[in-house]
Amino acid sequence: MEKYLNMLKENGADLAMVIAPESIVTAAWTVYKCRYGCSTYGKSHRCPPNTPTWKETQEMIDCYDTAIPFRCHEMSVVTPLAVKVARELFLAVPLFKVVEN
Repeated sequence: MEKYLNMLKENGADLAMVIAPESIVTAAWTVYKCRYGCSTYGKSHRCPPNTPTWKETQEMIDCYDTAIPFRCHEMSVVTPLAVKVARELFLAVPLFKVVEN
């Protein structure tokens, strides 16, 4: 995981860490924070209501055994960096384990 943490930090993340996905909890109030507290609500494909619901997000998070949240101060870096690291991880991890009899 150190490789991916370094990749994030070398490409614009000022904070990145490995955590257990079960420590991530989504909740309904997050959508209201966006709806009533953000000027880009409904204007971006990255913001509600154009994103999965908080329940769908929790279901997706629950499918993983490792999570790497990261923070960037430059918002234009976030999505390209997430895609870059996710691609590297996807190519590095086999989809199926070969079981020998």
